[in-house]
Amino acid sequence: LENPDNDPDEVLFLGDCLKAGPARTAVPCGLLRGISRGGPSSASGSRGDGPHLGSEDMVQRYLLRTYGSGDDTPTSTISHAALSARSFATISRKASRHPSFALSESNPADESVRRWPGQLTLPDRQELEALMEAQFPDWGLDVFEVSRLTANRPLRFVGWESLRRGCFFSEFEIPAEKTVNFLTCVESSYSSSTDVPYHNSLHAADVTHTVFALLWKVGFVDFFEPLGLLALVLSAMVHDMGHDGRNNQFHTNMKDDLALTYNDRSVLENFHVAQAFKLMSRDASTNILDVFEAEKFKSIRKDMIECVLGTDMAHHFRQIDCLKNQVDRLDRDPADWTEPAAVSILQATVLHAADIGNLGKPVELSDKWVTLLKREFFMQGDEERDLGMPISPLCDREVKRFAGPQVGFINFIVKPTFDALALLAAGVEEVVLKEIGENLEVWEARKEQEERELQGESSASAPAAPAAAP
Repeated sequence: LENPDNDPDEVLFLGDCLKAGPARTAVPCGLLRGISRGGPSSASGSRGDGPHLGSEDMVQRYLLRTYGSGDDTPTSTISHAALSARSFATISRKASRHPSFALSESNPADESVRRWPGQLTLPDRQELEALMEAQFPDWGLDVFEVSRLTANRPLRFVGWESLRRGCFFSEFEIPAEKTVNFLTCVESSYSSSTDVPYHNSLHAADVTHTVFALLWKVGFVDFFEPLGLLALVLSAMVHDMGHDGRNNQFHTNMKDDLALTYNDRSVLENFHVAQAFKLMSRDASTNILDVFEAEKFKSIRKDMIECVLGTDMAHHFRQIDCLKNQVDRLDRDPADWTEPAAVSILQATVLHAADIGNLGKPVELSDKWVTLLKREFFMQGDEERDLGMPISPLCDREVKRFAGPQVGFINFIVKPTFDALALLAAGVEEVVLKEIGENLEVWEARKEQEERELQGESSASAPAAPAAAP
């Protein structure tokens, strides 16, 4: 922050994302501009201290050392976060991959269950059918349109379609009626878009489809067994259950019941996954997991907990570092990914990538998500102002800088996540990174425009120079 060349908003934003605080954020997103010029610099702003950052990869390594080592981060909970430092014993997984999970023209979906999980008008049903056939197998499903056609029930229909196309009903004999009850109750546990503009069932539906696309469109399906695939898809559905539109730091600062219950560690993430299992425990009509024997249930529960906790941004850098270490050891052949710990890291990273994947979608969809996110940020900032609390980065509606932090978020968070996944699946480069690049170009242009406008306002408000003496 003391370095005049660094963008303070980007520094604060990165710090907030990592739940580390601005004091520990030594390298701002804007440093990439210096790297692109080829000039060496250091994290401290002097050439004598800290690493000399001559490439983006060195920046990544520095940040991983800064934010990803040890267990001193208060919110650090997820067990696989420190796995890269351990040695692994090769453990063969008992179940084998089932051929039904490789979707093809000859096996397009599970026909053992009805087509839709709820009633629709005939015109909406026909339009939804056409939309799903055209877009669901692809990357850029328009869940906003799904929501319109399903009377604001996007998660119920996208969740059902994911389970049906994944052949989970026939594979595990999951009862259709329980699944409808489960999806209905999960969706109703999300707040309305009025109260929580972004973290609602529309976002959950989008993340669920994005996970499905990463598995079957991009190519990660072969890395997981059927039970792990089910856990991953279910995790996407429930990963923000009960979200109140405030972040972990807000709850921790408030010292509220959630923060006290979960000891300031991945507060919301612990709450979300707990809500899912409480639902199934208290209402047997929603318990889609009661078809599994005890050991398989424990496996699914463990995977779901790990995946949802992995969506906490506090784990981001360590998680990506762990994945890269596993790729270095195991390479990219799915047949070599037999170690449960390594598979767990990949599983959690797939959900984490889907959760932050809005900026990897077509720009017209990405912009809609950014608008909703800004609205939710500002609602938190308004409450923080009313409570006399410090306003979190990007949550102050009176601050007009937003595009710059978006550029930083793409460069330091979104793109490196998908770069890591691209080490395992070529489809990431072909499908996702192309969209990320287009979003980056758009936001860089918006940042330049934003800076010009701010400079113009600053010049207009500057006092006039005194007139020269005659």
